Amino acid sequence: QIGNHDWRIRYETIIICITFIAVIYYVHAVKQYITRNIHISLFVIISLLGFLPGLHWYCLHGGWSNRFVQHFFPKLFVLYGILGIGTIVYLTKFPERFFPGYFDFIFASHQIWHISSLCAFIWWYVNGIELLQYRRRNPCHTLHK
Repeated sequence: QIGNHDWRIRYETIIICITFIAVIYYVHAVKQYITRNIHISLFVIISLLGFLPGLHWYCLHGGWSNRFVQHFFPKLFVLYGILGIGTIVYLTKFPERFFPGYFDFIFASHQIWHISSLCAFIWWYVNGIELLQYRRRNPCHTLHK
């Protein structure tokens, strides 16, 4: 059985590694060697690593049979869905690829990506508040019943 302290150390190590990779990535001498495929791969890997704590939380609370998990776990998929839509729009350069000159100043793919990121973080904030309110009403000792 791995204790909470061990998990905390593991997650902190992952965060430190991601931070180190991100810092190295932005060093100009290194950035010139990073291809588009490496860029996309790093982005996807870092994004998927963000899902690990959610999966761990899912397992710790007994999986789908827990009402708490049934309510909050799908919200994680909505978050990733919103971010995924923005990322796909950005990577495919939609709509400016299909309508050149029409989306130079407003609703360009990069702006849509920023809007989807903002919407995702607002979604996460609102649901984080809901999660905290749920925890106040239902302390941890009643979660597994």
